[in-house]
Amino acid sequence: MVLVGHQTRISKTLGLAFAAVCALAATPDVAMASGWKDVGASERIDSSGRLNMLSQRIAASTCNIEANVEPVISRGILAGSRDEVDRIINAIEFGNARMKIIGAETRPATLKFIHSYRKTWDETHGAIDAIYDNAGNQEAFELIERSNLDLNAAASYLTSEIAGQYSNPAELVQADAIMLDIAGRQRTRTQQMLKEACAIWSENTPDEAVKQLTATMQLYDVSLRALLDGMPDAGIKPAPTNAIKVKLETQLREWVEIKPMLDQVISGSALSDPEKTDLYLRLNEALIQTNDTMSLYTKYSKHLF
Repeated sequence: MVLVGHQTRISKTLGLAFAAVCALAATPDVAMASGWKDVGASERIDSSGRLNMLSQRIAASTCNIEANVEPVISRGILAGSRDEVDRIINAIEFGNARMKIIGAETRPATLKFIHSYRKTWDETHGAIDAIYDNAGNQEAFELIERSNLDLNAAASYLTSEIAGQYSNPAELVQADAIMLDIAGRQRTRTQQMLKEACAIWSENTPDEAVKQLTATMQLYDVSLRALLDGMPDAGIKPAPTNAIKVKLETQLREWVEIKPMLDQVISGSALSDPEKTDLYLRLNEALIQTNDTMSLYTKYSKHLF
């Protein structure tokens, strides 16, 4: 359970974040009164949100490669994440019918954020390639560790811009944009927790990582319960369909099992290699579950069920 004081503070934080989404959704650029056509608004928001998650998944994978925690799986995830980022950023800029992102982006402000993201991503992409060319390239590992927060920030700015541009009443109402936003952030947090746990057991800035992991766990817990039961003060309504409710309940049961393992990491108690592997696999399974939940929210936002 989360302390009441922490929950109140986090509730306010969530409320501010969602208020920003709503404000963006109300801008003149997205108030299309007529002539609207489906250009994949939900898919654009979903895909751009995945960039946040991937920034942390890349960092978590490189850390676990260094720490020798499931290095084969981690290398596969690292390569897959690199390729997925390339696919998403190209789709957002140029369109991708298979991803249901229709047409190239033309809005100058959004293109500016896309190009800014690409500039940061190119450096990380090069570091990932360097690791594959030379598994002992310490400079590449350090670059990813150093720049992953910059990459995440660039992805966050881009996602906010896209959410503001495409959250229009014709396709995506503001309340749905809020749910998509927080559900998408949950994906990122599964990988943040894995990255921060790895930093602790690798003794790589452990004190800072303990603070970060504690905060990420609190946000994940409160956000999960808010999506399930609602949090009116933050503008979040309860799970809108039974399918979403069932999926969130499954996530909560899994989280109840994962949290004590992370508490052990925070306490400084050493995990055995099998325990590290178990936590590694559980958090990656949590990512799969949060992805499934996001897909259900995306369908709901388009009123497909």
